Amino acid sequence: MLRSLDELPKQGSRTPWRLNQNYLLDLRLIRYGKIADEGLRFSKHTAAVTV
Repeated sequence: MLRSLDELPKQGSRTPWRLNQNYLLDLRLIRYGKIADEGLRFSKHTAAVTV
């Protein structure tokens, strides 16, 4: 992983993965934007299981 770190993308080509470097635009996206991406899955935290 460390060897190929410079080959990984730093940001995406479209929202929400595009970094604006603008605080107000990023704040608006975080507060009011919808993040719909097939690579993300949001779920509730589950309790830890002791073995």
